[in-house]
Amino acid sequence: MRRGLIIAFNKWDAVARGETPDLSLLGERYPFLSFAPVLNVSGLTGRNLSQIFRHIETVRSWYYRRIGTSDLNRVILPVMAQTPPPRLKTGAVRVYYATQVQIAPTVIHLFSNRPDGLTPTYLQFLTRKIRDKFPFTGVPFLLKPRGKKED
Repeated sequence: MRRGLIIAFNKWDAVARGETPDLSLLGERYPFLSFAPVLNVSGLTGRNLSQIFRHIETVRSWYYRRIGTSDLNRVILPVMAQTPPPRLKTGAVRVYYATQVQIAPTVIHLFSNRPDGLTPTYLQFLTRKIRDKFPFTGVPFLLKPRGKKED
């Protein structure tokens, strides 16, 4: 459903003082959720409950944010020049430009001479590079390769 996400661990008051549970397993087991902020809260003591609303506002602002085509291309095109996608037997894969076509949820189209040459692994790589510049905190987004003449 591509909604904004905040991960909140409740019952943090039950954790012994000075003890820190290993939350690295969350990233190992669910790497596709790495974009979501993580909060440790306690409904009993009220610990970090006020932070939830601050995070909701942050996620909401990124969920409805539009990134300009020129800003997006200033990130994507140099990355692709430095680390191009794998070559196909028929030649190089080029991306001419990228544009955000939708908000809530965010969808970015990559216009290419060979959309089939943009592998899922390469799209994940581009997603990480885009998040380096525009974090889209708590917001999943989709990169969709498109042919040059597609609408």
